[in-house]
Amino acid sequence: AAPSRALDECLAWWDARRAEFQVRTPDPRLTALINWERCRSEYHRQGPGLVLGTAYWMMYSHISTGWYGKQWGGDHQALADCLRLYGAMQADNGFVRWVSPSLFPFDAENNTAYWVDQVWRHYTWTGDRQFVRDLWPGVKKAVAWQRRQNDPDGDLLFRDFYEYWNCDSNGKGPKSAAPSAMSWAMLDRAARMGEVAGDAAAAAEYRALADRCRERILAELWHDDAGRLGSIGADGLWRGHPQTWEEYLAILAGVLPPSQGRTAMRWLADHYGFEPNPNVHLLACSDWWPIRWSCQWVPTGDTCLAVLAGLKCGDADFWWPYLRTAVQSAYDGDYPGISMGISNQGVAGGDQEDVDSVDPYVHVTVRGLFGIEPALQDGAIGICPAFPSDWREAGIKTPDVAYRYHRDGDTAVF
Repeated sequence: AAPSRALDECLAWWDARRAEFQVRTPDPRLTALINWERCRSEYHRQGPGLVLGTAYWMMYSHISTGWYGKQWGGDHQALADCLRLYGAMQADNGFVRWVSPSLFPFDAENNTAYWVDQVWRHYTWTGDRQFVRDLWPGVKKAVAWQRRQNDPDGDLLFRDFYEYWNCDSNGKGPKSAAPSAMSWAMLDRAARMGEVAGDAAAAAEYRALADRCRERILAELWHDDAGRLGSIGADGLWRGHPQTWEEYLAILAGVLPPSQGRTAMRWLADHYGFEPNPNVHLLACSDWWPIRWSCQWVPTGDTCLAVLAGLKCGDADFWWPYLRTAVQSAYDGDYPGISMGISNQGVAGGDQEDVDSVDPYVHVTVRGLFGIEPALQDGAIGICPAFPSDWREAGIKTPDVAYRYHRDGDTAVF
């Protein structure tokens, strides 16, 4: 009836969203891609939650890779709605299920521990105590299910089934690195949320379990002489060739300190990193057999999260070429945006605009390069950037925080 007015309203809405988040870096392609992708990530917000993909996977599903980037990008209301949706659709036994577009919940990959982690992360970004209190009963059910289902012997080293978004080889149990790291995060976050919810007994129980879990991870799954985490199989053997996420998830969750994380990530780069063409720096998921898509392929999202772990360990110059390749791939593909994989020529391909790919780009930029760590529940935001050493200036603006940075000789000015 009034197309001009409708168009003006549409443009005003998108211009406002674009203006609330902007990064500025010495790399113009990174700058353009991140600003555009954070803006258009709103397309993932459909109905009461966030869908996996805007092209193919129209359902509320993967939360293992996302939605951390959307949280760091300032979309807190979208996250609150989505996390409440998962809580409402939680199974009676505590399992956090996927949800169809028709709002039918069903069992699929295990995102239970990730949901607990992200409920806590939302609190650190908002300080919303009521949000934690509302979801606290679901958090307790989730913790109970994960412990009952995936730690049957009670040793606090966990197994899992399809414990990560592209882990179709499943957990390398019964003592697996990635499930154990994320289960530690689940217990640690639950202990913190128990204090917020006023459940002192549960908070104390979860804190003791979390401390014991981390002790077991570092004692049994971390080998100091090898400098990395591995999983122990049913044969009792420690498997020292991990998949990439077995290291970077532990770093991002907080299990491994930077000193240990640095050696683990360097091992991954030494064994799975390669340069098939000049200035094309790729990182495979693993060197496992048989050859299959989840083992040898180079996903853009996992590349970004590996870089994020490297940045958190103070290794910016070493990992920046991998991120630069992932960014460049978005420009060399046949689709103007982020795709799932990178070819040996550095060209993007595969699924488009899935959370598994899009979210890590924003995550690595805001949390990694710009070094922003929230603690809004305590009235604080930490800033510890990890820029490549030749970057002389950069800037960021989100709905939560903005700062400009430049280097003057040996002085960093914020």
